[in-house]
Amino acid sequence: MEVQFDVEALETESQRVIAQVWAETLSVSLDLIGRNTSFFQLGGDSVSAVKAVSRCRKLGFEISVAQLVSLQTVRRCAEILDLKQEPAITVWPDVFVR
Repeated sequence: MEVQFDVEALETESQRVIAQVWAETLSVSLDLIGRNTSFFQLGGDSVSAVKAVSRCRKLGFEISVAQLVSLQTVRRCAEILDLKQEPAITVWPDVFVR
């Protein structure tokens, strides 16, 4: 029996990163992963969630295992990464020299 998935195209860089990490972690083809694909649909479990989060962190993306488990899809996980990756505004203090 062959299982088929509807795969919606990835739209953002964060979605592509998440999809790549999941593909590597779960040893599945990147072609099976779309923006609404669930981590658990692909065969993910709590152990592989820890591995995926670790890989994301090594790439500089902060997401927790709890977030991955609750958000489940590429799109929703990528939204968290996008929010955390917004550039910080640096404010320099006024310096007065006498």
